[in-house]
Amino acid sequence: PKHAEDTDPTFEHYGHSQVPKVETESSVIDIVAGKLSGKNGPLKVHSPMAFYVVQAQKKGHLLIPSEGFELGLYIVRGSVK
Repeated sequence: PKHAEDTDPTFEHYGHSQVPKVETESSVIDIVAGKLSGKNGPLKVHSPMAFYVVQAQKKGHLLIPSEGFELGLYIVRGSVK
């Protein structure tokens, strides 16, 4: 965003225990940035975004609300239909 264009870059490390999780019937979701199920990720961002690490445990359905911004998926292993 315009108001953050001159912000100095930063790096912050978050340990695994600092990243909130949401468990569903078929997956475990780490919330790195953004909100999901009333939990907030620790990553500080200047634009609306979500960054989730989803580990599917078995076949199932997962609904991730976009809240008005684009979503992308990066599949490491397996497939999505």
